[in-house]
Amino acid sequence: MQSFPEKEFKAIVGSLSPSYLRNRLGDSIQPIRSYLSHCYYDVVLDKLSVIAPKLPYKLMVTTIPKSGSHLLQGVLRNFRELERRPIVLGPYLTIKEYYEPIKNMAYNRFAWGHIGADKMSFQLVADLGLVVIVMLRDPRDVVVSYVDHVYRLKPHILKNYYNSLPDDHARLRATIQGVPHDAYSRDPRLAEMGVYERHPGFSDIGTVCRSYLPWLEHADIHVVHFEDLVGEKGAGSRDRQLEGVKRLISFLKLKCTEDQAEDICDRIYDRKSPTFNQGIQARWKSVFTEELKDIFKEVASIELIRMGYEKDDNW
Repeated sequence: MQSFPEKEFKAIVGSLSPSYLRNRLGDSIQPIRSYLSHCYYDVVLDKLSVIAPKLPYKLMVTTIPKSGSHLLQGVLRNFRELERRPIVLGPYLTIKEYYEPIKNMAYNRFAWGHIGADKMSFQLVADLGLVVIVMLRDPRDVVVSYVDHVYRLKPHILKNYYNSLPDDHARLRATIQGVPHDAYSRDPRLAEMGVYERHPGFSDIGTVCRSYLPWLEHADIHVVHFEDLVGEKGAGSRDRQLEGVKRLISFLKLKCTEDQAEDICDRIYDRKSPTFNQGIQARWKSVFTEELKDIFKEVASIELIRMGYEKDDNW
């Protein structure tokens, strides 16, 4: 089969004026999706972005893994300024490697990834003038969801280690405490990756939370909690969901009526999302034993309190 002539295709698209593309394709991206793979219709969409509605800033979203990215993206994609799929900032790249894709990112897209908070990430935000959203979730629920996540993804690198454990109780304990060092010596793939502080499972959950918490001290960010957006379908509150959606929209300076905000709340709980698990808050209460509670308190008690999920250790 002859390969797709990407270079020639980009040259042709680059020669077309935005007005020509709009006249032929209109505002909708659906006509070209029928003909081009997602790798190539982005080239057309970048050209169209010159005339498409866009934000006056570039947006970066960072989340602790298993914190409900699908809910946040479910809000953002309701606005033409952000309706395109995000640019994914790969977890194994350095901060320096994020500069180029973000600088070249069209203003009607946003960057998304699991970006820890440190001097280099703060410098990235300052250098590129980014607006930042940080999404958090009760880390006890992050633990529960992550165990499910490992088993839903066939090629997950932790699956061999989790399979070696006797039951889900042991897997929950391992996710709270992180992969022990001897597991790295037994699994070459784990050894090659090394300890990864921003992801549950690889490091203890306290270390994972600490790698994101400095974002809370940054002046120019907006914090969204999973529990703010999950709503009644996820055992949450409709009032809290509506208020969370409205605060987010206000932060982004987007236009939205009360009825439109209500409509967004009706549609953001998306079971078809590839990262969707059960989408329910406080699942940990049904699976954490007293032993697991004690282990969690040993590694992440302070972080749980700093994130606002408890006032003390009496839970």
